[in-house]
Amino acid sequence: LSHFTFGSNRLRVFNIYGSELTWDAALRKCNETNESLATLYDEEDANFINNTIKKEDGTVWLGLRKGRNITWSDGVRVTFNYSYEIGKNTSQICVAIDNNTWTSLNCSERKPFMCKKDGNYTLFEEKKNWCQALQYCRKSVLADLVSISNVSQNEEVIRKGNNASFWIGLMLDEWEWVDKSCSLYRKTGRIFDVHNCI
Repeated sequence: LSHFTFGSNRLRVFNIYGSELTWDAALRKCNETNESLATLYDEEDANFINNTIKKEDGTVWLGLRKGRNITWSDGVRVTFNYSYEIGKNTSQICVAIDNNTWTSLNCSERKPFMCKKDGNYTLFEEKKNWCQALQYCRKSVLADLVSISNVSQNEEVIRKGNNASFWIGLMLDEWEWVDKSCSLYRKTGRIFDVHNCI
């Protein structure tokens, strides 16, 4: 099944496998063919999967799991923490610099953002949610959202931010998509009671 989504901004192909598997077994089966369990980016994706399930008269495993480590968007472990309590809030939050202080915000807020490439920091004024900002840094600048590992980097980022409120590369979320996609989509009201790989 092919499906274009605006949330992922790309055409994706979904394969449904008929045998009932555990989540781990389904993930292994998908990985054997260079696939992954499905990531949902928006309500359009959720509706597509839900309608597919109804047509197939079955259920599917999705690629969302609990147990994310706290890392910067570039994969570096968080070793520096500037006036911010990490791990207290288990909901999905993203970190911005606001009034020269690290501040936790809803990841869907639209803000300017800072990318880091080869030690250079660039502030982009266009407002995006956290995932859109990350995608922009990676695709347009071939960089990542800024990560901060010491006091001097923190001061440099604040100085380059010129008193703006902007995203940095830290997201705290107890859930992650197994394909490492950046998706802010979470909907607790819909339950996919699932047994197959998609």
